Amino acid sequence: MSIRTTLSADGSVCNIKITGAFDVALSTHFEDTLGTIPTSVDIIRINLKEMTSFDASFLSSVLLVREKYVSTILELFNCSKNHARRFSMAGLDKLVRIRLGTDSHQEDQGQNQSDDADEGKG
Repeated sequence: MSIRTTLSADGSVCNIKITGAFDVALSTHFEDTLGTIPTSVDIIRINLKEMTSFDASFLSSVLLVREKYVSTILELFNCSKNHARRFSMAGLDKLVRIRLGTDSHQEDQGQNQSDDADEGKG
């Protein structure tokens, strides 16, 4: 499991890529990662294409992002239908954009990698 963040060259878009299972152990790292994202970003995109599963700590983490970045567009993309259904049941679809499948938002070239951490390796 890992979290990787990249910031666009102009600092307006932050992409977060989650790989593997998101659980309580990864949520702590996710919260630490939030501290590295400038509050001036316009859009935070969380790529879930490689997120295999999640527990309630993921939902809590998304709510923390929404709380800290009130005026920022928050988007969960590359969601599976199952994940999107669970997000909707939890009411996240009213707070963030949820996009199914492979979305047109690709991590822009020219971005700076701001964090790359792998948990559970070794």
